[in-house]
Amino acid sequence: MRFAMSEVRRSDCYTIREVALILDVDPLRVSHAIRAGSLRAVLRSGRLLIPAKALMQALDGPTDHGETSTGSNRRSGGGL
Repeated sequence: MRFAMSEVRRSDCYTIREVALILDVDPLRVSHAIRAGSLRAVLRSGRLLIPAKALMQALDGPTDHGETSTGSNRRSGGGL
């Protein structure tokens, strides 16, 4: 089940787990996207966080295949 951004706490940054809930993907997929450079993250107080702006860019931007990332984020699908 995909969560709306409004269902997760509003913040300027999200944890890997929160991003995974929003995108309905496994948290490991979010971590892999960060390592691959397709999702920006920052280190704050020893925690890796994803800025809301970076998440929105990832949702709006095209994937390697020219599709929007929102169309292929399911656990069984490709992309982030």
